[in-house]
Amino acid sequence: MTEESDRDARAITDYLAELKIYAGSYKWADKGHKDYTEVILPRTCRTMPEINGNLILTAHRTRIPQKFSFTLLVGSTRVAALDVNPGGYHLNRSTLQIIRETHWQWFPTMEEAIEDAREFRHSAWLAEFCVRARVELNGPYQPPPLDEVQLDLL
Repeated sequence: MTEESDRDARAITDYLAELKIYAGSYKWADKGHKDYTEVILPRTCRTMPEINGNLILTAHRTRIPQKFSFTLLVGSTRVAALDVNPGGYHLNRSTLQIIRETHWQWFPTMEEAIEDAREFRHSAWLAEFCVRARVELNGPYQPPPLDEVQLDLL
């Protein structure tokens, strides 16, 4: 690692440890694909205002079981993530373990996923993510706009 990358890694680690606050309302919007919707929440961190952080919430509109993603970015770097009922799989490179279930990823080892077998609604997963990522939401909770699934009649 270079001195600059060491400094960046320390800054991200420090940022993750600090309280990050969002105040405002959610605005779910289409995400380039009609089946997905997302919210991008800009973060403020009183002790580290120079760091640009965002929380991105993504939801699949029609998939059963419901698929959600929670991602904390520092600039364009993904530093914390929770994928609930992912559509694909994640390969942990160090163990060659394949993770197909809900999983967490955390800086500095984003390539390693940690399974989580619990089942929650979106609001509870969001609360769990916020606790772990030290994020405080100061706006009214708005669930993702999920579409009713219609079964085709044969």
